[in-house]
Amino acid sequence: MKGLKKILTGILAGAMALSLTLSAGSGIAAKAADGDKTITITKEIDDDASLKITYTPYKIMDATLGTGTAAAYSVDSKDKADALVATGYFDSVKVTDTHYNITLKSNLTIADNSEEAKKLGEALNTMVKTAKDASGNLIFTASQDFTSTEKTVNGKKYSEAVFSAQPGYYLILSSLGSVVAVQTTADVAINEKNEYPSTDKKQSIKEGTKTLADYLNDEVSQEVGKNIYYSVDVKIPAEVLEKEAVVTDTATKGLTLNLDADVYVDGTKDDTLSAATWSVFGNGVADGSGKDEGTKYTLKIPADVVKANAGKTLTFTYYATVNENALTFDYVKNTVSIHYDNYNTPDDFVEGKIYRFKVLKVDKADHNKKLAGVKFTLQNAENQYYSEDANGNVTFVTDKTEITTPENGELLFKGLNKGAEYILTETSTLDGYNLLPNPVKVTFNGDGTAITAIDSVTKATYTTVTGDTLKLLIENGQGQLLPSTGGIGTTIFYIIGGLLIVAAVVFFVVRRKADAE
Repeated sequence: MKGLKKILTGILAGAMALSLTLSAGSGIAAKAADGDKTITITKEIDDDASLKITYTPYKIMDATLGTGTAAAYSVDSKDKADALVATGYFDSVKVTDTHYNITLKSNLTIADNSEEAKKLGEALNTMVKTAKDASGNLIFTASQDFTSTEKTVNGKKYSEAVFSAQPGYYLILSSLGSVVAVQTTADVAINEKNEYPSTDKKQSIKEGTKTLADYLNDEVSQEVGKNIYYSVDVKIPAEVLEKEAVVTDTATKGLTLNLDADVYVDGTKDDTLSAATWSVFGNGVADGSGKDEGTKYTLKIPADVVKANAGKTLTFTYYATVNENALTFDYVKNTVSIHYDNYNTPDDFVEGKIYRFKVLKVDKADHNKKLAGVKFTLQNAENQYYSEDANGNVTFVTDKTEITTPENGELLFKGLNKGAEYILTETSTLDGYNLLPNPVKVTFNGDGTAITAIDSVTKATYTTVTGDTLKLLIENGQGQLLPSTGGIGTTIFYIIGGLLIVAAVVFFVVRRKADAE
């Protein structure tokens, strides 16, 4: 029987895409009886993940224990014996109508963890799902399912299942998709190594044609009214059950999500999947509060699509527009998670920052004198004009739009992209003050903690102040009265008057002479 025991050990290692240990069939129970063996299955999980694994055990053979861990294997019916023989891996010998000895075929040598061992495990999996008796009933039936619970040991979080089994040989199926063959000739402790769908969220502000390489995990900055483009990688394990996977996207209030998604398979766009109705996010549901308040959207990947793409990465690309709600927090956040079977992935998120700066208009000679009624325009890289309505909502428009300083001389420009350049132009000032001669180029430095303001012609740098809100100080000097340089005298007027008198006399004489003739 040692030869069978060895090959069964090989099945255990080879049949699982992850390591699993379980007991099944009528021989499995939550509590151990005399002679039963304990099976403990654990899987380490992320601290913020949630995982419950369901294990379905099938008892394939009974085991009679000998010295140490030696065992003889048997089944209790001809149907079971014939089914095992049909796999091509076993021989059977009838002892009685209810006892058939099972041995590994003598011509087979199967190494532990080999491809052949994996094939044997797959053959047993197929057998329990398809082998039927003369009445059409499945020959091998599963015993009670067991679901893992979560626990923390030495600061690490685990999913754990513990149960007992009579001595024998079992096939255990995991809800994560693994297939494990295990012999219970002694207590067993196994680490579940199978993977579950995982996700990776990225973003980009690049307009136009993009490749997947343009999407990064980095924080971005974007202007109100423009788009942030997102990608979500869903990595599907090679061993996976045919079950639906649900992608949940949560967009904070400052984002308006476009619900259509393009789909890529291992980096290549799949137009068929992209056009499928399931590739559209469902209607949003309000979620959260305060800064992270937003809307949850779900995209359900059908079970057949999950199964068909086992071992591959599905990538979804879509976008959201930064809306006026982003002005409240100067911050947008997009979060994604996946629910598959009883597993919820940790949230994976990317952030976008919205920037602002102030203009303080003062008298050059007296900074305490704030200037109200001065008009400015602010243009972005597309030569669109900054516009703010009575409710504080910001847009960039094509028509020239002026912003006027209030009583405190202070203007706030918000909803800006730190990576862009803005042109600030003074278009009208107060009577008696000089208008700024040139537009001012305003840019945010590096991480957006400071601004640089430079005269677009002279390159002179304006004074800026950092703080909670970046501030640009613009001075206006009053106009001057030009000094008098003296008159031109009266001589010229005498000369002109004399010439006019002479001209009149000549005219009179000529006229009289003409009349006499």
